[in-house]
Amino acid sequence: MRTIAEQTSVQESSNRTAIFSIVCSAHFINHFQSAMLGVIYPLMMKELGMTYIAIASLAAVYNTLGSVFQAAYGFVVPYVRRGVILGVGNCVLGLSVAAAGFASNFNHFFTARLIGGIGSSPQHPVGSSMLASHFGAARGRTLAFHSTAGQIGSLLAPLLAAVMVTYIGWRSVFWLVGSCATIIGIICFVFRDTLRTASSEQQ
Repeated sequence: MRTIAEQTSVQESSNRTAIFSIVCSAHFINHFQSAMLGVIYPLMMKELGMTYIAIASLAAVYNTLGSVFQAAYGFVVPYVRRGVILGVGNCVLGLSVAAAGFASNFNHFFTARLIGGIGSSPQHPVGSSMLASHFGAARGRTLAFHSTAGQIGSLLAPLLAAVMVTYIGWRSVFWLVGSCATIIGIICFVFRDTLRTASSEQQ
């Protein structure tokens, strides 16, 4: 019986590690793809016919759309696994970021970013609640690191984007970052059973 208990404990620890790694990685890339735009926008403006007003309008609509969709997840979570929601969100985000690299004008880029806003919206409410439900007494420290992972993404994005733009161009940066976000989304689907909510919850 002791061996079974030890195996169960190891399995639960492994599951929590997987949840922590996946959710924090998703938060990192979520912030990274948004913060890198400050470096890339100047290179895109002339090629896509973008103005500062257009950029400001896009940022406002992107943030508003993401906030509106965040409020809807409270109604969705009871019926859909959180791992699935997070997987769909990251795949949508990743594909939209990659699509932005193919944009030939501002309208195309605007559409891709709006879709990305929808894709990024599950991260904070769903990712945070997933961590909180699995880490019990350690939830405060876990949520703090989840927040820190996003901030690290915002901090590193301008620096890394500047280096990447120099060597591979701004379109390739979108394709690379979009691929990373999509891969994280796929991982969420692969580990959707690990990413289920705690056994004390219904979902």
